[in-house]
Amino acid sequence: MFSDDFRKAPFLRILFPLIGGIILGRHIGFPGGTEWIFLTCSLAAILFSLWNRKLSLSSILLIFLFLGIILGKEPLTMELEESWIRGRICSEVESLGKGDRATIDNIQQLADSKWNSIPGKATVYFVNDSGSTPAPGMSLLAKARLSSFSPPRNPDQFDYGSYQSGKGILYQAFPVQKCWISDPVEGSSLKIRSLRFRRKLINMLEKEISGFGQSGVLKALLLGYRGDLNTMQQQHFARSGTMHILAVSGLHVGILYFLPALLLRKLKYFPFLWYTCNILLFMLLWMYALVTGLSSSVVRAVCMCCIYGVGMMSRRKISSIHVLSLAAFIMILSRPPVVFEAGFQLSFAAVYGILLMYRRFLKLFPFGGWAGRRVSQMMAVSLAAQLSTMPLSIAYFNQFAPAALLANLLVIPVATLILDIGLIFFICAGVGVSASIPAWILSQLSRLLEGFTRVAAGLPGAFFDGLTLSVQQVILIYITGILLLFYLKYRSSRLMFGVLIFFVLFMAGSGIRELQIRQHTGIYVFALSRETAIGFVNGRQAALFQPYHKDSLIHEAELPLPYEIAAFFKNRRLKPRVICQQSELPYLWHRVIHSPGMEADFFVFMEKRILILREWDREYSGGFPVLMTDILVLCNNPKLNISLINKCFQPSLIVADGSNYPWISKQFETESGEAGVPFHSTRGQGCFKIEY
Repeated sequence: MFSDDFRKAPFLRILFPLIGGIILGRHIGFPGGTEWIFLTCSLAAILFSLWNRKLSLSSILLIFLFLGIILGKEPLTMELEESWIRGRICSEVESLGKGDRATIDNIQQLADSKWNSIPGKATVYFVNDSGSTPAPGMSLLAKARLSSFSPPRNPDQFDYGSYQSGKGILYQAFPVQKCWISDPVEGSSLKIRSLRFRRKLINMLEKEISGFGQSGVLKALLLGYRGDLNTMQQQHFARSGTMHILAVSGLHVGILYFLPALLLRKLKYFPFLWYTCNILLFMLLWMYALVTGLSSSVVRAVCMCCIYGVGMMSRRKISSIHVLSLAAFIMILSRPPVVFEAGFQLSFAAVYGILLMYRRFLKLFPFGGWAGRRVSQMMAVSLAAQLSTMPLSIAYFNQFAPAALLANLLVIPVATLILDIGLIFFICAGVGVSASIPAWILSQLSRLLEGFTRVAAGLPGAFFDGLTLSVQQVILIYITGILLLFYLKYRSSRLMFGVLIFFVLFMAGSGIRELQIRQHTGIYVFALSRETAIGFVNGRQAALFQPYHKDSLIHEAELPLPYEIAAFFKNRRLKPRVICQQSELPYLWHRVIHSPGMEADFFVFMEKRILILREWDREYSGGFPVLMTDILVLCNNPKLNISLINKCFQPSLIVADGSNYPWISKQFETESGEAGVPFHSTRGQGCFKIEY
């Protein structure tokens, strides 16, 4: 039934085992040396396919599964001592107020009077002491310890280390002294030269448009630089469902490619000239991709345009699904961890959705006339892209913007005008011609774009927040949708039966997940650096103890939660009440203890007695009555003796959170071991939790 569809897109068949193998290699973590085993199995599969041609396809799929497992393994990092390091700045330098942040490559470490090369890149947080402005290509020298990224220490926390590892960044460094920045090193790579070129273009925009208003939107839309977008602007674009405009993507690349490509078709009767101009156009597209940061969406679009152009040059009929699958295959082979990035998944989901659903949705908008047909096309494309990316948007960002369907009707034409006039602006500014008129037009279009997104974001029902989907639910939604599309094409009862089966599985899984959340109770001492955060969860009710908010009583979590624990509450659709002072909730009893020798909070939750000790004075310890506790939480570096504490409170378990210094937590652990009391440190062991 599906043989014709897969025959038109052969690379689509091998994408599934390749991606599956990468996921297995990342999450299962095969031991070292297994690469040779998989290579041997792949060779055996090739020989077996030569012997039995009927199983050749299965052998090929098995080979790509093994290849994915090999490519999916995370690179190993080394344990390095503090020493002098040097490297080349290979990214834009971000200002963080007290210092700067940049990524360096070509890293070398001084050991035994010799500079040794360190593989991978590193993120460095530094203070510039050289007087020169740091820029891509410059050399950085600092005394620091290259350390690997810490794994997630809290439930549902984002794995920042794996994300950075996917981009080749294996280390981070916090120099103990100020850094020195030297002149650009010789032999800069194409990537660094493109960053310098983008900086020149940004300076052109700032110079010409500074008097007409903010240029942050123009920098993002034209050059993919979002560093100057303020929080309010990003919120308006996100709530109106038009955030994709600020991410350089297929819209931008398509505008740059298809108009010149249509003009070049006139040269197809002059083969040498036609081939030469197409190759130059491909080089221009890749240069644009480099300048805008090589995001997944722009690389995907450039790959598709180049593959489409090569097909046109060879005068062969091209399947769009095949071109898209080949682009995904090339991107995955060049950088396997890209399959875990939200940008890659959203970009390809949107384009696959447009290719599969555009013609069906176009029939829903039968508008007449030239303008009506354009509106119908934009609405069909917008609806297809929105539906195909909705599960991923909810899973990653917990939000969905229905206003995008109408907002894109105006935003896309305005963005197209900005791209066209922006090209004219850069040409004029580059050759020395006055660019004041294009700059004024760009400024007015930018204001129009911002104003419309502000209005669209404020419409009733334009934006829904707090939505959640698990990985299993996302997979079931996509399988159900794909089977439904095949049913509409083939009208097979078996396909409809499959749609119903997966829909029932989705509904059953959603019901089970909701039941688990409602019946779940637990105590969590979260692992935060220099902070105390203790959560109490009772079904749909939750409280978060944060003693540093001394100026407020119980209130809804109006302030943003620490990013380390925000996902824990969002994925369960919980809005925790922040407890700062003495309080009583139906499911939680709380008292604050003030005395000359002790500052503490005492909780009773699910028959567990939790004492959170913040201050302790040994001089007054003899007068304390015995207070029986189940869990004793130590925070803010209390000066105490564990053996004496054990006599006063007789805890069943002692927990030291991240607000304690590392050496004090180590001291607590040693003394707890001597006293025979179980001990847990959130710094080394992650979040402590008791779940019912």
